[in-house]
Amino acid sequence: LLLGGSVLLVQVRRNSLEAVRKTTFVSNVSHELKTPLTTIRMYGEMLGDGLVKNEGKRKGYLATIIAESQRLTRLVNNVLDFGRLERGEKTYDLRETTVGSAAEEVLEMQRLRLEDAGLEVDWEDDSAGASAKLDPDSLEQVLLNLLDNLVKYAAEGEYVRMGVSADAADVCLEVADRGPGIPPDHRERIFETFHRVDESLTANKPGCGIGLGIARKLVEDMGGRIICEANRPRGAKFRITFPRSH
Repeated sequence: LLLGGSVLLVQVRRNSLEAVRKTTFVSNVSHELKTPLTTIRMYGEMLGDGLVKNEGKRKGYLATIIAESQRLTRLVNNVLDFGRLERGEKTYDLRETTVGSAAEEVLEMQRLRLEDAGLEVDWEDDSAGASAKLDPDSLEQVLLNLLDNLVKYAAEGEYVRMGVSADAADVCLEVADRGPGIPPDHRERIFETFHRVDESLTANKPGCGIGLGIARKLVEDMGGRIICEANRPRGAKFRITFPRSH
């Protein structure tokens, strides 16, 4: 009876914790959806009503609407991917992909946003055209999640480096920053769903706590591995490794 009662108590506590996490997740997603939608609506209405006479301001408002729409798309894609992965319904279009070219394309699409956030962007490709069997859309989602986190939590380092290298067995993709870094005891836990490092780093930052968990699952489903380690002299580095095609 004691053993049965203990098991039941543990299960009740686990279910209660899971319910709280899901409620928090819904609340965070709602907040993140509301923020760009509010901005898009406000600027859109001002432009539609002809209230903005200055051409420079009009272009600036349009640029903000586009940026917030892209942010909204990334969030929706994350939520959709999270649902599919949780249900085991995520499908992949695996094909031979030149990793350096695919990564550079994502970085160039995000370059303006990164530079607007005050980040110096450094790109290196030493992979000599090495390829791996990947789903390019899923790889893009992984990199977008890493860059989103970097903008949120490491922009103070004013630097982002993306690099690709290869050896006989693997292709390695790295995303590094010079931000505050991630404590050693959290470098594995950050890939857990809903985990956020600590209140001092994340309290004032928007986030659902699912981006890195999605990134790891997508990478692993494509046969790869992702880890977080310290960058030198400061910051964090995410290293993604895929088996090289031969």
